[in-house]
Amino acid sequence: GSAGQVGSADDRGSLAPFQRETVNQAKEKEDQAVSAVLPQINGVATYTYQDPTGSSGNFPSAQPLIKITATQQIFQGFREFSTFRQLKALTNSQSQIKKQDIVQLHSDIASIFF
Repeated sequence: GSAGQVGSADDRGSLAPFQRETVNQAKEKEDQAVSAVLPQINGVATYTYQDPTGSSGNFPSAQPLIKITATQQIFQGFREFSTFRQLKALTNSQSQIKKQDIVQLHSDIASIFF
């Protein structure tokens, strides 16, 4: 009787970290898909100082340089948005499975005591 119920509840409880990790992985895939479409921005800044004692007066002693590059992925015919919808649906379904497992765990534990 109750020993079987305790085993069932314990088995469900051990799945909670697995479900949490599955949801986290689905969210990570969704974030990666979004970042693939956003522009990539890179920047470099340098400051060069040349000792003026040995150089001719034709060159400045200080030379600041700032370089910023932005790269945008070319439009791919709404494939990105289809991927967003699919990954969002995956994340939502994994979250619902996790919630359902938690409700079932609480129900199993409650049925042991009542």
